[in-house]
Amino acid sequence: MSQRKILYYPNILVPSSWLKWAILYWDKASSIVPTSWEEKPVFENNYEKKCYNSMTFLREQGLFEPTRPEYSYSDDRWKKRQAHRELLSELKEFLKSPNFVSNIRRDWTKRPIYRIHRDKMSYETIEVLEKSNLAVRERQGFEFVWFYVEKNTYLLYMALLAKNLADIDVYYTVSSTDWDAYEAMVFQSKDENRGFGALRTYFLDILPIPRDNVSIKDIVKFRKEKRTELLDFREIIDNFQKEVATSDNENEIKQTALQYKEKIEKERKKLNESMRDSKIKTTFAAFRSLISIKSPTLAETIGFTLANAPPSVSVPIITGTAIIQIGYSWIDNRNEKTAKTRESPFSYLYYAEKKGII
Repeated sequence: MSQRKILYYPNILVPSSWLKWAILYWDKASSIVPTSWEEKPVFENNYEKKCYNSMTFLREQGLFEPTRPEYSYSDDRWKKRQAHRELLSELKEFLKSPNFVSNIRRDWTKRPIYRIHRDKMSYETIEVLEKSNLAVRERQGFEFVWFYVEKNTYLLYMALLAKNLADIDVYYTVSSTDWDAYEAMVFQSKDENRGFGALRTYFLDILPIPRDNVSIKDIVKFRKEKRTELLDFREIIDNFQKEVATSDNENEIKQTALQYKEKIEKERKKLNESMRDSKIKTTFAAFRSLISIKSPTLAETIGFTLANAPPSVSVPIITGTAIIQIGYSWIDNRNEKTAKTRESPFSYLYYAEKKGII
């Protein structure tokens, strides 16, 4: 089985709730960390320092790997340069779209909040954003390290950066966030003439995860001892999503969901009991994934459904307190290449202990 990595965005420092989920169900976790920042990290509070310490510990364990955005001195600089070129091309398209332009706050410089590290952007991108009055430099003497960026531009840029860096990674890497505004900005299309149908799967209270007061060290220990059980559960979720993606119609999707109901419930219960036996107090997390459709028949059916009705058709499957829903989404055409090359979901949106959000 090839290594799988999940790439968190938008921030360098990863929230502990997300990190604890990631290292249980993925081979490696990651975030976008400029080399220059890591050489001299800056923390605004104790929480950020704690996040950094957890990331450092996991890196020592081989479970966290920083994703470098800069290409000047990297071994894969050609791929990084190409990723930044594709990002810039997409960014320029978005900046011209009426929908995006209408959401830009022109008075944003009165209260600049959102910052992007200079090494997360190419010189060409910096030039485009500055000329568009969407970014200004935060100077520190004669140097500058950060750019203040308009809110919606920030949401867009960080999601694009994560997506493009994930696509060129040597591992099978998927971008992931815990804020739906980022995912929606890049992936979802509001115009069926510029989009293609895809499946979105909601998993509510499916994944057993440690509570916030459980230490990272205890989670790593559990992962080593129960790796087989974790992989078995992950494989069932993976296979379920793959079979849904290859279904020819909605009835087949329902049938697949019913077939996997008992499997998922059984493995979920077994994994949760293992955590309790290991003295790890648990809760249940929720996540959403986007899946490209592999069946031409289903793609045509979904395209018709989305064009004639709100994209809210779903298939609820209740397994105890857990719920799986399968719905349809329009995905922006810019993501078609990424979607088609993936056998598994190409985006994950994680909800930690946010009941009723899905």
